[in-house]
Amino acid sequence: MGRQGQGLAEFRIAFFDEIDDSLKVTLLFQLSLSFTATPRVLEELRANDDRYTPEFGIFALTERGDVAAGHLLMKISTETAVGRLDVGGVNAVGTHPSFARRGAMTAVMNASHKYFREHGLEHSVLTTSRTLGAMMLYERLGYVELARSTLAMKFPNQPRMSAKSEINIRPTRTKTFRKLTESSRKRWPEVMDLLIGRTTS
Repeated sequence: MGRQGQGLAEFRIAFFDEIDDSLKVTLLFQLSLSFTATPRVLEELRANDDRYTPEFGIFALTERGDVAAGHLLMKISTETAVGRLDVGGVNAVGTHPSFARRGAMTAVMNASHKYFREHGLEHSVLTTSRTLGAMMLYERLGYVELARSTLAMKFPNQPRMSAKSEINIRPTRTKTFRKLTESSRKRWPEVMDLLIGRTTS
């Protein structure tokens, strides 16, 4: 797709299918998000969720072809007070720890905004947490908080709550819960933010 840089490092921007080995994307997501996105998982996501764009993902590559940062690309239909609005979706945002704070994600996000504009998407959305360092990057790129939500999980063997609650709690299997809590404990705090940004200058 082209070269992008912020003075700290130079990266080549590429779509998912331009990467020579999808295991490089798996490694990125595992190291940055604790998300085990094997090539099979990625292909299943792509095949079974029509919100993903044909390009599927956008990434910053080093001169050697290593994946430094990237995310999956979506087109999401929303309803607003004035009618339907399609927005760009930024999903599974990750930076390889070896390339943190070197401009890789800024390059990816700038390329993403250009991609969204070229496809008629004036806004883009993503979810993040105020406690993550990425929040400052998103704010610099023009994203603003749209909504805030609280994440809650129910222990598999916990009895049902008798009192009504404003929080929806879904039961889950012990094995699934263990996997969720292991990765969540390290990476995701309780509060997640939905951000929206304009893709136009």
